[in-house]
Amino acid sequence: MAPRGRGRGDRTLLGRARRTFAKFEFEFLFVFFAGAFYLLCKYWLYRFYEYLETNKVVLPDFKNKG
Repeated sequence: MAPRGRGRGDRTLLGRARRTFAKFEFEFLFVFFAGAFYLLCKYWLYRFYEYLETNKVVLPDFKNKG
């Protein structure tokens, strides 16, 4: 007899993974997009500082206002 209690596609590993992903879909997507946003911000900051270096932009000195 076939095992009872689970769906038909659950007998395969992929079917189980698909059900698990559906259960935690929001968490997976949140972590993925948060990581992508973090890396994008790091990249933008790197490019911004590179731009400041190459164009010799002098930033105002906020610590010693005088």
